[in-house]
Amino acid sequence: MELHIKGNQSDTKDAVDLTFITDGDAGELHQVLYYPSPGEVPYLVDITGWENGKAVPAKAQKVLTGDDGESWLVYGGADGLRLKKHEGIHHRNFENVDWSELYLLYDADNYTLAIEPYLIDPDGSVHQSWLRRKISWLKASALSLLKTGITPGRLALGLTIGIIIGTFPLLGTHTIMGIALALVFRLNQVAVNLGVWASMPLYVSILYPSLRLGEKMLGVSPLEWNQFYNDFTSIMSGWQFFKDTLTKYSISLIHLHLGWLLITVLWALPMYYIIYILLKQLEKRKSHKAASRS
Repeated sequence: MELHIKGNQSDTKDAVDLTFITDGDAGELHQVLYYPSPGEVPYLVDITGWENGKAVPAKAQKVLTGDDGESWLVYGGADGLRLKKHEGIHHRNFENVDWSELYLLYDADNYTLAIEPYLIDPDGSVHQSWLRRKISWLKASALSLLKTGITPGRLALGLTIGIIIGTFPLLGTHTIMGIALALVFRLNQVAVNLGVWASMPLYVSILYPSLRLGEKMLGVSPLEWNQFYNDFTSIMSGWQFFKDTLTKYSISLIHLHLGWLLITVLWALPMYYIIYILLKQLEKRKSHKAASRS
């Protein structure tokens, strides 16, 4: 059976006239997980179809795509869909909406997390419980983050930034910095944190040369290690002594970070290109294997 979607795209206003081959019956939806763009965390939206100025049921329909693939089409009335970001209660008034779409198309892999939990059963109830729907959202969010930045260039950048963070002199900040920067720059969380933890042996070996380089750059006397060791082991004697020790060696911390910054600038770009070339070679090998199998 064929299903026709015809109208204008809400963002580009381009005319659309599509025909989908359906498989099975359509299910009604009041809510769905919406993906703003690939790699972003999905969020729950209230949804309805729209036709002649009135709300009509929004429906989810399995459709067939090329090479025997499957997708899930979410559609509404002749005027498409209207959506509101869910804010605790289900919206019934869709006259003033956050945005509209002609249709939504989901990969088959996203069906069990983004669509199935929100289907309406014949008795009018939501298909899954509130807890199951929350778990589905958490799974969808985690999978979306894991699929972020998986091209060779983005993976190489994520690994390189992770290694840089892992060698940062301030102990105890590495994992938090890795997660935060991966979110801000939409890098792959696994790649960044793998780089962080893999560089821990390098962290220990880079501290001493970083400190000495920073001291030479500023032309100051080198730190006396024996005195530093005695002060460091005495920190446990009290909070006041800890603060005094931190104040005493604050200048040395500046030297340490300055030397670390210079060393990082020297190796970071070559490291990125080495990782990028290796990942590109791995991608080519996978492509050749897939082509030989087909």
